[in-house]
Amino acid sequence: MNKTIDRIFFALLFTFALAMSSSVIGQGQASQKMICDRAPNGNFNDPNTCGDRTPILTLKVSKGDIALEIVGQVQNVPATPLSNQYGYVSAISGIDSVFSSSTHNEGTALFTFYTEAHTDSVINNGKLRIVDRTGTTTIYFDEAPNGNFNDPNTFRDGRPILTMTLKQQVILDVVEGTFTTVNVNAVNEASSFLIGGDKFQLGGEHDQFRTLINGRTNDTGTPAGFVIAGYIVPIEDDKH
Repeated sequence: MNKTIDRIFFALLFTFALAMSSSVIGQGQASQKMICDRAPNGNFNDPNTCGDRTPILTLKVSKGDIALEIVGQVQNVPATPLSNQYGYVSAISGIDSVFSSSTHNEGTALFTFYTEAHTDSVINNGKLRIVDRTGTTTIYFDEAPNGNFNDPNTFRDGRPILTMTLKQQVILDVVEGTFTTVNVNAVNEASSFLIGGDKFQLGGEHDQFRTLINGRTNDTGTPAGFVIAGYIVPIEDDKH
């Protein structure tokens, strides 16, 4: 009888130890965690809205280091306070290639972005114009890239993988037609994507980023008023 009890006890102990070791493996690397691969309307850690629970490589970059690089254009809607800012991601720290071929441009970019911003304030100071905006920025993953600056909507026809609030300040030299822009973004929603056989996620809910942009008037012949390029750095980590 005692031997039978001992066998049951050790079997239970082994099962418990195995379960604990699997949990540690799932969270063992700083860049890898078990996270819900959610349905479109799911919540980050709500088991009722989860699909498969697959290890996802969450890209973590030190504060101040470059996480993403972007290239784009800006189309301010005439006679309205609206500004549409769109383009593609030309580099992501931790992902080897963000293009579908050796040609690197909007037509081969796997990641695109689209910002819808509202102008809240305009102040003129001599030759400088200071514009404050708020809005939303979304980054998309497009497995069949088709970006075209003649058609801004091609930069938002992929699958959204990062949705963020936006606070923006633009300082424009009205004589030279050049400007600098600073965006502060806070993540509202993030989902994973598959590339090179691995699942990645660009950030987590409540993460914050700062985007630094240079721009000038557009001379490419597309409908946009300005061309832009810049980079994104993390400024706050996920607190949850």
